Amino acid sequence: VEAEAWGFYALLQVGREASPLEIKKAYRRLAIACHPDRNQDDPGATCKFQALQRVYEVLSDEEQRRVYDDCGGVMADEGAAPASFAGMSFEELRVYFRGKYNAVTAEEIARFQDQYRGGGEEGGEEKPAEE
Repeated sequence: VEAEAWGFYALLQVGREASPLEIKKAYRRLAIACHPDRNQDDPGATCKFQALQRVYEVLSDEEQRRVYDDCGGVMADEGAAPASFAGMSFEELRVYFRGKYNAVTAEEIARFQDQYRGGGEEGGEEKPAEE
């Protein structure tokens, strides 16, 4: 599903702050309305329904929703690496790696700098690691 920022929420017709229950209700309402059995004259009904299922899968899972909210997108299969990174856009790469690794906090950066400042190429001695 290609969507603009917060597009998944727009597809479900809920706000970004929607609760899990609101997301579930919106999904069920739309799933009934766009189910392929109810739209047999629409050749794209199955694809639309599958896209709706994927949107719900992402927004109903706390971790996938967090990644979506942080990055504005998700990979098709969160656990699988693509066969090749060639041809992937920067945004696709960012989403993939953001889903794999936790965000680095300012506190972690400061701790790293304190531990390694003055070492190696800066000419000083490396501080011993704190245990």
